[in-house]
Amino acid sequence: MIGLADSTGASTGSHLHLTLKRDGATERGETTYPKDILDPTPFMVWPEGSYKKSIESLSWAAERCLIGANACIDGPMTDRVLAVIKQARLEAVKIHLKDSDDAVRALREIHPGMLIMVRASADFSRDPVSADQFIARIEKDLTRFYELGLREVELHANPNLQWAGWSRSWKDGEEFADWFLDVLQALRSRFPEFHFGFPGIAPGPAIPGWQEDSNQFLSQAEHAAFEADWIGIHSQWRDTFGMNTPDGGRSFEAYRNRFPGKMFFITEFYNPVDSVKAETKAQQYLSYFNLLRHEPGIGAAFALTISANQGFEPMRWLPEGSEESLIAAIIGGRES
Repeated sequence: MIGLADSTGASTGSHLHLTLKRDGATERGETTYPKDILDPTPFMVWPEGSYKKSIESLSWAAERCLIGANACIDGPMTDRVLAVIKQARLEAVKIHLKDSDDAVRALREIHPGMLIMVRASADFSRDPVSADQFIARIEKDLTRFYELGLREVELHANPNLQWAGWSRSWKDGEEFADWFLDVLQALRSRFPEFHFGFPGIAPGPAIPGWQEDSNQFLSQAEHAAFEADWIGIHSQWRDTFGMNTPDGGRSFEAYRNRFPGKMFFITEFYNPVDSVKAETKAQQYLSYFNLLRHEPGIGAAFALTISANQGFEPMRWLPEGSEESLIAAIIGGRES
């Protein structure tokens, strides 16, 4: 039963400032607020002319945020990964540049209307990679996917990480912006029907020798992000509370304020804590999909990751050596 309460949690009908309560909600994990208080956001009425109202006009054919995941973060997907995609009833999948034509056809057999996004990246962990060198490494595979009718491409990912180019191929966000715009201009002339996305940036503060501060890097590269067809967002959290914070799962709100009118994709989201059980992560992910489902201007959200050849153990939906995925079973068991 949902009722009203004042700031002390006592039932009332006479106070001006009211909160929503559902008996037992805190104990059941239905809210992160204490004393069974519910998040009031879904019940708010936005005034005419507000920013919330204005973004509803953004065009997206699906008319909702699609439920998705990265297939294999560091290589082609396997038959086991395809089985998990089917089990989870995914509506969107982000694939590796080296995935085969047959894999694309298999995804379309699973879901004829599936959104298939390509992560176009290369090895940045050694020598600097110029814009021309990057294009030369990805152009052949992009041509395959273009001819297969795919249209969404994330150009690189995590450019503020050292192994992904920061401090090697670019020293900061400004230099990355120049690199990105050179790549964008060249690829648009070759593939005019592709929609190219500005890559998701690894969230968090600076870590010397490993990561540049995400906010600083994005501020420096902001003008390049505006030039992309859409902007990728990476979100992470460690618990349900963090999933609902501006620095965690709701990071898209800051992007909206920074880039009004742009289309967004959550190209990676995850809970990286190894000790958190798969069932708990699955429930968080399902809640996150529900949170995003009708958020205007967000095309799809891609969990990280169904599989990986190396590393990423806390984020894998499909554990090493396992044929079963508890996360996929829970996501696939949703009502809609």
